Amino acid sequence: STHTHAPPNAIPHANATQTTLNLNPDGSPLTYRSTHKGPNSSEWRRMDGDEIARLIDSGTMSAIARSDCPQNRFPDITYYNPKPKEKYNAVTDQITRRIRDRINYPGEVSAATADLFTVRAFLHSVISDRHNLHSDTRFATLDIVDFFLGTPLDRPEFVSIPLKFIPINILDKYDLHGFIRNDTILFRVDKCMYGLPQAAYLSNKHLVSHLALANYIQDPNVPCLFTHSTSGLQFTLIVDDFGVKYSSAADLNHLVEAIKGGGWKCKVFVEGSEYIGIKLTWDYVSNTLDTEMPHYVEKGLARFTPGIVLKGSPSPALYVPPKFNQPIQYETSDNSPPASDSEKLWIQQGYFLYYARVQNPLILPACNDISATQANPTKNTVTATWRLLNYLATHPKHVTRYTACDMILKIHSDASYQSRPGSISIAGGWHYCGNANDDSTNGTLHSISSRIPTVCGSVSEAEYAALYINGTTAAWERTVLAALRYPQPPTTIVTDNQCAEGIATGRLTAKKSKAIAMRYHWIRDRVRLGEFLITWLPGPLNLADFFTKHLPVQEFEQCSARYSH
Repeated sequence: STHTHAPPNAIPHANATQTTLNLNPDGSPLTYRSTHKGPNSSEWRRMDGDEIARLIDSGTMSAIARSDCPQNRFPDITYYNPKPKEKYNAVTDQITRRIRDRINYPGEVSAATADLFTVRAFLHSVISDRHNLHSDTRFATLDIVDFFLGTPLDRPEFVSIPLKFIPINILDKYDLHGFIRNDTILFRVDKCMYGLPQAAYLSNKHLVSHLALANYIQDPNVPCLFTHSTSGLQFTLIVDDFGVKYSSAADLNHLVEAIKGGGWKCKVFVEGSEYIGIKLTWDYVSNTLDTEMPHYVEKGLARFTPGIVLKGSPSPALYVPPKFNQPIQYETSDNSPPASDSEKLWIQQGYFLYYARVQNPLILPACNDISATQANPTKNTVTATWRLLNYLATHPKHVTRYTACDMILKIHSDASYQSRPGSISIAGGWHYCGNANDDSTNGTLHSISSRIPTVCGSVSEAEYAALYINGTTAAWERTVLAALRYPQPPTTIVTDNQCAEGIATGRLTAKKSKAIAMRYHWIRDRVRLGEFLITWLPGPLNLADFFTKHLPVQEFEQCSARYSH
């Protein structure tokens, strides 16, 4: 169906949602209720029973009389709230149950995971290890089955499940009829399960302590990066997903057996072709890695533009040329009317912002601009959103290639001075790993396109602030690379502003620099400590300029190839 707020260049397309996940045939979000009214309702009901049976058989929960629940825990009784997880081509695959968050748990609930830079650098180190160590280093992934169902809770929880979620065959099989009260059954939960606020923390703690017994030690500075004390095998951990760098099958098997020794079932994927939703194409002959997220864009467009075909755009954002020969350059402002309620439905860019950060930095400036006005969107915000969606419709695939190198961190830093409404300046940065003795670039490890948190009084102050922002980010990146056994020499940061370079290196002390926010002098201190080298290059050679402003179509197309390789 065509929506009243569709753009003029959009036409309806009845089959636009067939390949997407979590959507009904009409494009609306898939809900538990809609699954039981759809063509596969019998399959969903069968899976209701399978889920209850799995929780009982694993010892995760057991039915109890309400009198067996302590009086002081009655306020903590939560309710079973099924959520559909995935649907492939209208055929049900699996569902995840989540519990409504009514539990007042007094302990720690947040669990650490490997961050995005750690994962990217780790993947890049696989092919670089092959080059630098002349080893047969390879990548594999492991997945623990029912990870949350194997860890004992530090206190029992209680969940009330309505009879409508429990098929009659399950009531008979587990003799649950005697526990029915007011069309519900009360269960005591003794092991972690998805939905409990403490489940992730306790499960992670249990796994980490068990792995330590097998000499897999978590790095003290980089969460969820583990190294075996003798074999040198390393892996990153994101909840229950392992990304493993190994040099022999025996080392990999040792890790698998260590996991199984803790009572978990483990799936092993030696080809290592996918990790955290990223497709990985390894070439162990040429020592390259190509990453992409196939179908991610198509699924997002089907979700946010159901029934509409977008005609495309050559760039993700509109370019507004500067006004030359004007004595006073006034700051930009958005005076367009507020977006209507129906138009606000399209301002949902968190989905594509994640894609920009994980895979496609080309759309990062556009996504950040839209996100900055998402709380109070205007007509211009809607126009910018449609421009981005049209670009993604014709550019749904972005491949990043990583090539084996010396793993030396290199950074380009830039800023655009007061280029956003409210005298806001933008900091840009592009971080990658290269070789020590040449200037060849490589795949993106991190990109920055963010607002500078203070109003800058000059172009040089904005550039100096950008050096600070890139430097503070690089301090963590240097720590990660050292943990991957690539200790870093002083990291070179390129800027195209000689005044900012002079202040950072101590070569220049301008009178007006006394007004610069004190926090930005952090970069000057780290230069003195020998952690960073600030160098100047002319603007056309600064690869971070791309992330500070929207470019004309021709210039955008010329620059975009740099960040793909």
